[in-house]
Amino acid sequence: MPTPLAVRSVWGSLTPPRVISLLAAATYVCLGAAGTAVLARPGPTPVDVGIGAVLMILGALAAAPAAWRGWWGVEAPAAALTILGMGAVTALGLTRSLLDERWPSWHLWIALAVALLIGQRILRIWGRWWEPGCEPHTRLRREETRLLAARTIGADILAAYDDVDAPEREESSHDHPA
Repeated sequence: MPTPLAVRSVWGSLTPPRVISLLAAATYVCLGAAGTAVLARPGPTPVDVGIGAVLMILGALAAAPAAWRGWWGVEAPAAALTILGMGAVTALGLTRSLLDERWPSWHLWIALAVALLIGQRILRIWGRWWEPGCEPHTRLRREETRLLAARTIGADILAAYDDVDAPEREESSHDHPA
């Protein structure tokens, strides 16, 4: 049984929003397991389906930890690779089942739903390297920060200069009685 500290540590390692990151990582793990199941099934696996399964596995291996840690720049292309592999496995399996004069099974609809969900995630994070609200500063913001720092340093120097002159002014006022 994991200790509460270990659970808190694992939960804390997820990128906020933690539930969404956990669900995304779990989705990729399931897709990687599905690719493994395609390769591990009894009997020969057609080469094209095997390539699709390998793409699924490779994409899932990269996307799951990226989703966990919030590395969107890695997750989006890895998710796209996962979708490519899943699409290949689904399309090739569907083609084979149609050629055998069977009606497409419910697996097609589940695969389509998962592809749409992951496609939605890809569109949300593609091209974003940072979580919204945590982007690096723009050039204008950097210049504003530099200017504020320069003003603060200047004010500190003037204040220090005034503090150094203050005793002399006090002495000079005592030297000349009014």
